[in-house]
Amino acid sequence: MHRFGRTDRASSSDEIGNIPHQRDLRRSAHLFGVVTSVVVTASVVFGNRISPIWLVLVLIGCSAMIVLANRLVVDGLDHTDGPPAMPMPRRLLSVVLGAVVAYSVLFWVFGSRVDAVRYDPAPDRWGVEQHRLDVEQAEQEEISRTPETAPEMDPEVLRLRKQLDDTAAAERKATETALCEFDGTCGTRHKGDGDAYRMRVADRDELTRKVAAITAQLDQAKAAARSRADNLAQAKKSARSRLAAIDRERRELGPRPANPTTWWSAVIAVGSRYWGGVSAVSVGALLGYLAVDWWAFLCHLRRICKGE
Repeated sequence: MHRFGRTDRASSSDEIGNIPHQRDLRRSAHLFGVVTSVVVTASVVFGNRISPIWLVLVLIGCSAMIVLANRLVVDGLDHTDGPPAMPMPRRLLSVVLGAVVAYSVLFWVFGSRVDAVRYDPAPDRWGVEQHRLDVEQAEQEEISRTPETAPEMDPEVLRLRKQLDDTAAAERKATETALCEFDGTCGTRHKGDGDAYRMRVADRDELTRKVAAITAQLDQAKAAARSRADNLAQAKKSARSRLAAIDRERRELGPRPANPTTWWSAVIAVGSRYWGGVSAVSVGALLGYLAVDWWAFLCHLRRICKGE
């Protein structure tokens, strides 16, 4: 009677028991056990940030467990017909260890983000957005509260108008003084043109020039005041519009989200934020481990049993 790649007759020097190539099978069981235990140990130690002191202990424990499980698979081939297959306990062990590897790799990749959510003192996005809205709202409210001043009541306009009134009054007074000096009713009491009269005329002319200069300055100040008033009115209109928009943004932003303080809440927050990457890393690590511990090991056993 012939089994899959085997014969009931033991004639080879490599045969141990009644299965040909038993030595190769056991050697493969040991080799794959050590390889997969190294993978599990490395992922557990580095992914979960375990002290390197535990590296040797974890490696020895994983190696003993996986090698023993592989030996049981190899030794069980003597009692089965057909191609080698993984027994259910060995499959469950592969899935459990694959989950451990996936978990460890996941936190090796995303562990810094979890720590950032838990311990980073920098303000969260909600706080940053609220601070920005607070600052902008204060600025816009200050603009909207700025009192509007009529151009005629502008301080510079009022100052120049008073200066113009005083200078014009002085000019009129100087004109009257020059006339009365000319007709001899005041001053030196000498009629007609003279040094005193010409002095009074010079004073009047100087004041006339000052009146003209102040009048020009007053016109410029009025134009500037009207421009400032128009700009302020436009700025207040824009501020009211922006304040309404800020209120809408606050409603959309909503209340402050709960700040994850526990490890699991931080993990959930990172998982919800990077769900695509978390899924890809987890599934990839799990399938990668199963490809070595399950599929590659089983294919190697079948190749040996076929005598290849």
